[in-house]
Amino acid sequence: KNASFVVLLICCLMFFFSLFLVLPQFSHDPSEVAASLIPCVVCIQNYAEGENDEPKLISEGSGFFISENGLIATNAHVVRNASHLKVILSDGRSLEAKLLGEDTGTDLAALKIDEKGCSAVKIGNTEQLSAGDTVMAIGNPGGYDFAGSVSMGIVSANKRPIALSEFGYTLPTIQTDAAINPGNSGGPLVDKQGKVVGICSAKYEKEGFEGMGFAISIDEAIPILNSLIKYGKVPERSVIGVSGF
Repeated sequence: KNASFVVLLICCLMFFFSLFLVLPQFSHDPSEVAASLIPCVVCIQNYAEGENDEPKLISEGSGFFISENGLIATNAHVVRNASHLKVILSDGRSLEAKLLGEDTGTDLAALKIDEKGCSAVKIGNTEQLSAGDTVMAIGNPGGYDFAGSVSMGIVSANKRPIALSEFGYTLPTIQTDAAINPGNSGGPLVDKQGKVVGICSAKYEKEGFEGMGFAISIDEAIPILNSLIKYGKVPERSVIGVSGF
């Protein structure tokens, strides 16, 4: 009986060890990855003109530093119709932000704050993602009250074509079951190396469906963000119009 128990125990240990080997893992401790990235993520507050010209907070979203000199990537719908914008850093400081450009067709926008030495993210490669890979979303679901929230999940599908705007543009996205809620928009989706592979943008909200979030591929986003930073718009868009790329 003792021999049978030992054999059973060894089989159980081998089974659980094999699970550990095949399950997707972060290259570093997830808590270390999160701690290194939270300072890169900001809360973006969108203000409109209220009564007596008093600014009125109308929405909050997320963004992240793509350079040490204060350049921020986010979604266009986060900054839509803003009279002015504020960015709250992970240390609690609130700074005025300048909108460099927005592209409603791809739901991307670039901001700038007057700050040096910002904690910039590392950019990953969406091409290297596969279904089942572990990913992490960081942002402000529900606004600043829940700043720096972290959720983990897997890549459900890569290069999922999704129309992200009312203009009919379709972009390849990363579908994930990591929790993406209002306020997460504009925040980073990172891979197991802690590199940004997507910009959290939308979730499927039809009744009966759960765990279907979408992030714009960073491979698609970077050229558009570069154009917004340099020109304030996507130059070719003015020629092609809104009928498609």
